[in-house]
Amino acid sequence: MPGVLIPEDELVIITSDGVHDTVPAERIQELAVAHAAEPQRLADALVAAAGPNEFGYCDDATAAVLLRPEARTAQQPG
Repeated sequence: MPGVLIPEDELVIITSDGVHDTVPAERIQELAVAHAAEPQRLADALVAAAGPNEFGYCDDATAAVLLRPEARTAQQPG
């Protein structure tokens, strides 16, 4: 089955149009930097930042954030 490999220490941000249509890319980037180590806080911040569109309509806002932590090397018994 095909898949996607997420590089270590990389974020993957998936949002609904209720987020990416109303939150400017610059704000998404600011939030990503501020909450890079805390995926749940970033998802919550993205949803909280969403607002009504230019017509006053509030769409459902959904965000999922994935973080693949750096691989830890198991210590060898000495």
